[in-house]
Amino acid sequence: MKTAASHGTQLIVYPETAITTFFQRHVVNQAEVERFFEKCDGITKNENIKVLFDPAPSLNTDVYMGYVELTSDGDSYNTCIYYSGMEGKVISKYRKIRLFGTSEPVENRKAVNQQQKKYFKPGNLSFNAFRAPDLIPGAL
Repeated sequence: MKTAASHGTQLIVYPETAITTFFQRHVVNQAEVERFFEKCDGITKNENIKVLFDPAPSLNTDVYMGYVELTSDGDSYNTCIYYSGMEGKVISKYRKIRLFGTSEPVENRKAVNQQQKKYFKPGNLSFNAFRAPDLIPGAL
């Protein structure tokens, strides 16, 4: 992050489910599955992950990250957040609406099968447009 910021990077974008890679393709026990989930509002404070957010304010860099979320109601979502380094907080959150894969594993263990429908609920937050503070638009 420091190297990127030293080159003028304003926004670091991590891929969907960056922390866990794409979710389980094969049957695993529920305890193993649950360890992948982050509590609803705790992603930026999680001891194992906050290292990705803590430097952002001093570097004036924003972070976009996907992760698997567990709400206080026990619902799970494939979620992404936009963290503003300038404001030091999450300014936008989106939960994936169109889930891929199946709710049950396929027989061929070599098949690509994300099983998102088994582990996540369809998102219940709309995709809201927002302004990122002081982000200078430009070509990617």
